[in-house]
Amino acid sequence: MALTTAIRTAGFDGTGAPDFGQLPSGPGLQATTSTGETSVDGETGILKTVTSQFVSLCGFLNQNTPHEAGPLSVASSNDFGVINWLSLTNEPLTVAEKSVITVSSKVQNTNMVWENNNTVNDDWGQQPIQVFKLQTAVEIDHEAQYLRLFPLSPTGKDDGGFTLYSSNADQFTLMLDQSADSTLWYGLEFTDVLPATETFAENTLTLSPNPASTRSFATVSLKNAAPLSLRLLDAQGRLVQLIFESRQPVVAVKEGFDISSLAAGTYLVECRAGDWIWMEKLVVE
Repeated sequence: MALTTAIRTAGFDGTGAPDFGQLPSGPGLQATTSTGETSVDGETGILKTVTSQFVSLCGFLNQNTPHEAGPLSVASSNDFGVINWLSLTNEPLTVAEKSVITVSSKVQNTNMVWENNNTVNDDWGQQPIQVFKLQTAVEIDHEAQYLRLFPLSPTGKDDGGFTLYSSNADQFTLMLDQSADSTLWYGLEFTDVLPATETFAENTLTLSPNPASTRSFATVSLKNAAPLSLRLLDAQGRLVQLIFESRQPVVAVKEGFDISSLAAGTYLVECRAGDWIWMEKLVVE
């Protein structure tokens, strides 16, 4: 426990039965443990823990958003719940190759029965088991370029299939939807290199930041692996800089390029991948 030296309690008498859909009015307790790792905010109805390898947000995630806990932020949610993010290595969350996110709502596994080593009514989310399914948008910070998100089975096995995300300035936005995924936890695997066998739903080219003054990143995701080149052009279409070039087929790349010496104005980033040619405007300030 993060609390090592003292326990502080506070309470008040509410009117009527507890309502997990609405933060009750009260004295607004504010407290932090002696290590500074765990805190409670009575104004927002959030209990959170932040360490380098574990973060947690618990409470009224659907109100007073966003809620932040170190590298994890809840942007929106449909109800009261708990979101935990745990590193599965000895590294901090922002660089760990593997980690897990757990999601729990105000009603989980009601009517599930354990008898010794056997479970009666073990079909999660199906009658007679009661589950209130959370739909929560979260943002997580990580230094990798790509993320595979795996819904896990009740025993922690990969259920097959995953969603592939590309980072936006070292941040990933995830939609954790228990109605669609039927799971309490998700495996996360981060990487900087994608094999050519993995593909995206569509071809995309994004620039971030844009506008920029010193440095920007070009991120490309392809439906089919192909040789790829990225070129920075001026407004007249003249070559300013070769950002990236690969004669071998690739499916995704994120490449940073220096623009600190360029005059302010509008430039073009040209992407050529097989027969696909696309341009995006880049504003240099």
